[in-house]
Amino acid sequence: MSWKIRLSKAAKKHLKKHEKDLQEKINSAILNMLRYFDGKESTKPDVKSLKGKYKGLLRLRVGDYRVIFSIDYRRPEIFVIDILPRSGAYE
Repeated sequence: MSWKIRLSKAAKKHLKKHEKDLQEKINSAILNMLRYFDGKESTKPDVKSLKGKYKGLLRLRVGDYRVIFSIDYRRPEIFVIDILPRSGAYE
């Protein structure tokens, strides 16, 4: 199965404003997660389901940043909603 990834405007904006090193780290973490879903990567990514007002969404931990996303298994597609520092991710 080949996964696709889409980023919201907010996610693109937040990703672009960070330095290149962090952009590459986030992109790499997302790609590793996709490879794990495809069965090509054995290391499980740090993904958890969210609760409360974010119920139904997931987060990928990348250092001090959180990638908030949803998964559509029918397509298969990952939609990245936002990329935020941990301190502001759950407000």
